[in-house]
Amino acid sequence: MEDKLKRESKDFVQKLFKKQDKNNAAAIHKSDMKKILQSVLPEYFLDYDAELEQLLLQHVKVTKYTEHNKKTNQFDVKYQEDTLDFPSVLAVVVHFLKKDEKKSSNAFSGVSVVKYTDFPTTERSMINTTAESKKRLF
Repeated sequence: MEDKLKRESKDFVQKLFKKQDKNNAAAIHKSDMKKILQSVLPEYFLDYDAELEQLLLQHVKVTKYTEHNKKTNQFDVKYQEDTLDFPSVLAVVVHFLKKDEKKSSNAFSGVSVVKYTDFPTTERSMINTTAESKKRLF
């Protein structure tokens, strides 16, 4: 399931990543990760903040990039703290997508006893009412 989510979301996350990458350093600041998550998962709630911080601490890096200095006409090497590269961003997004998928796919998670009334009622019932009435007659 994780590989499928990664394949399907990779292009969209890559576009969002490029929008957030202002320095063209192939890395974004960890504060921009919330914007990407809210774009991918509109129902992203603030109760995931503690979990997001833990994941970001695992993936955070120092990024080195070059910038053209117009005065000296040379390239200067600059460092940026607390950044995430694309594979790290994709891993965090897939983690939350997988969590959301698990939550939405199992309607009975957290329920210890599942009753017949928990299932949605339908027009076409499994029990034929005319057959039940005929059984009672004989």
